[in-house]
Amino acid sequence: MDLGCFDETAFKLKSNSDYWLHKRIAAKAKQVIGVDNSSLIPEDGLAPFKNSIIIKQDVYDLLPIIKKYGKVDTIVAGELIEHIPDVQLFLKNLKQIDSLKGVELIITTPNGCAVHNFIIGMFGMESNHEDHLGNFSYKTLNTQCIKAGFFEWELTPYYSFFPEMRLKSKGLGKFSLVVFENFVNVFESVFPL
Repeated sequence: MDLGCFDETAFKLKSNSDYWLHKRIAAKAKQVIGVDNSSLIPEDGLAPFKNSIIIKQDVYDLLPIIKKYGKVDTIVAGELIEHIPDVQLFLKNLKQIDSLKGVELIITTPNGCAVHNFIIGMFGMESNHEDHLGNFSYKTLNTQCIKAGFFEWELTPYYSFFPEMRLKSKGLGKFSLVVFENFVNVFESVFPL
């Protein structure tokens, strides 16, 4: 199950590229059920790939989807939690669904303490998308897991990568972005949190 998969702010930009997470999941999975509450999703859903469907549904209320499609093996919430108003409610709702017990939950979110945020902050800029409602660090993610009553989790930092900027830029701008990403990635490898 791919939660928040539509990514409407970047859908037109990413959907035909390998940067769209839903496309990458569909390339590996037997079946993918995407869930998103975007107003751009038709009531009968979307079928972007032969093994995937995107259903218009609130990510806080997944029980109807699970009842309709059956047990899931893995839940991916890629770049989702920073967009929702109540992360605790979201996590607790997932935890309360009996058929999700033992199901792996993979959550990705931008690192609020990332070195690129520090660097651009020195220039009075902020690396925060206008749709983000939350900003998470290692500590706040750990606290979210504890407060939601999870028993086991692992927090794994990943390298900064700016796919939307890559797709929008060309020439010198794109080259500069790649150089900046590589520069930041070196610092992230030394100081991952």
